[in-house]
Amino acid sequence: MKILTDNSGYIESYALIGDILESAEIEMPSDLEHFECNYRAYRVRDGKLVFDEGQATVLQNEAENAQLRVERDAECFSVINRGWLWYDTLTEKQTKELRKWYKDWLDVTETKKKPDRPSWLK
Repeated sequence: MKILTDNSGYIESYALIGDILESAEIEMPSDLEHFECNYRAYRVRDGKLVFDEGQATVLQNEAENAQLRVERDAECFSVINRGWLWYDTLTEKQTKELRKWYKDWLDVTETKKKPDRPSWLK
């Protein structure tokens, strides 16, 4: 198997068959299915592939945050970016709710909790 690693030694890319320019040869992992699903959390140590649980957690967190950002873009920013004509129609209570909802969306990558949309918001 051919592999490419980043500066930290984690696998960036691999080829089970064929070649990759500037790649290194390494023995095939014993659990190929796990490797294929999690290859970016593997690194080379003493000429062998080693799974790094900490790196897997970091990568999982990055993927979760990316998905939350996509949801925030779709759910929140389309509302928050409405013009002043729309904002002028809101009551003081609605404005406060909207500010809290917006703040909660901005914090979603920290809290991991998607805020409930105000019931009056259409």
